[in-house]
Amino acid sequence: MGSITVGLGKLRARVDGHFEAQKAAALKEKATFLSEMKDIYKYPYGHCDVIRNLVWDNIHISLKGRGAYARYFTALKPFLAKGGVFRKIWGDLTYGPYFQSAMQLGSYYVDVSNDTVVISKPKLDIKYLKDASLRNVDGFQHYYDVAQSYFKWDVYPNIYLPELKYLYPAVAVHQNTGALLLCGVAKPLFYKNLNTAGALAEQFLSNSPYSAKRLSADHEARIFAFREKLLPKIFSAATRKNPTFGQDLTVAQDTHTLRNWLLAGHSLDSCRQVAIRIEAVANQISSLLRPFSLGQL
Repeated sequence: MGSITVGLGKLRARVDGHFEAQKAAALKEKATFLSEMKDIYKYPYGHCDVIRNLVWDNIHISLKGRGAYARYFTALKPFLAKGGVFRKIWGDLTYGPYFQSAMQLGSYYVDVSNDTVVISKPKLDIKYLKDASLRNVDGFQHYYDVAQSYFKWDVYPNIYLPELKYLYPAVAVHQNTGALLLCGVAKPLFYKNLNTAGALAEQFLSNSPYSAKRLSADHEARIFAFREKLLPKIFSAATRKNPTFGQDLTVAQDTHTLRNWLLAGHSLDSCRQVAIRIEAVANQISSLLRPFSLGQL
């Protein structure tokens, strides 16, 4: 672990160099510059998943004997060959509360982005997994309980954009700006919900403390205006770009159709492709709903 820890530190420094260069370029150009939908000006704040994923990718390049850091990870080869556990993990850090992306290496918790919420903290946090305060997020109520604090969202059930409610079961009002948004869903929970044919979303929508909440009359009027003026254009553009989008959307609109679609034997890769196509449109809806709800569109 000593050698691996040194290697992780060097990989993290390499990732930092990449993003600091992007930050410097953005500052020089005085332009809005996003790195994988993150605010590059605030790096490393909020970049835990991006940093973890880049370090993960570089570890696997090193395991193939390529790159400048291969020598630090040679101990992983026999460990993995004998069935050792090395995987990405994600959950709720209870002392936050906030979400964190990390890795499990055998009995170790390995966090290479420990400074992405509190910038002054050490970049690496490596300890036994039993000593980490990481909890699995297995349902939408838990997810949105944390999100309300972490992202500054006031969360409501998504009865306003029902075309997407079984995959994206919540909308929110940002506490600081008052902007409306379609709430994103972290990938691990997204796929857990997909694997249950939307049952996790159904439970959140119909049987959670959020179920009876409703937007204010003012915010309802704004989201209904968005539905009338912009949503048909978004769906039409998505269908022109991808003729299967209409079918994708039908699959996502109710649990019965989604369950039958899954039972029909579609491959995991096919499920992921549908999810990616719908996610792209969901992101577009959210990115347009925010300025529209503030009267900027």
